[in-house]
Amino acid sequence: MGKLEDLDAQSVLNSIYNGITAIDESGIITYFNETAERIFKIPAYEALDRFISEVIPHTAGKLLDCLKTGVPFYGEKVKEGEVTLIANINPIMHGGKVCGVVSVGGGSAHDAGKAVRILAINEGAEILKDFDQDETAVRGRP
Repeated sequence: MGKLEDLDAQSVLNSIYNGITAIDESGIITYFNETAERIFKIPAYEALDRFISEVIPHTAGKLLDCLKTGVPFYGEKVKEGEVTLIANINPIMHGGKVCGVVSVGGGSAHDAGKAVRILAINEGAEILKDFDQDETAVRGRP
């Protein structure tokens, strides 16, 4: 087996259990890994180069909010069709400006509740609502 630096980034990102979706500054999907394909039942070739709300309309709002404000969301419960998962949604910064957003999500809302509370304490983030009430659990401080 080769060293990690010998592996291409695509192989590494497709080996991750979580779905990864990235959008550019215009809200166009620029990355959609194999796990995202399985979660959303959409092949990457159909998702890439399309506006996020055309592909995953219920999830798009939080990514677009992050794109607009630059404020990340941690442990965000998102529902797309029959799929409910927990996502961390973070701005992609370049030169001090938001140039896109990446969302990493997976697992179930039930399983992630305690982990999100621990993350909130460790990161000094603010707990906004009780996670079990179908609300945003943690929102990062700007």
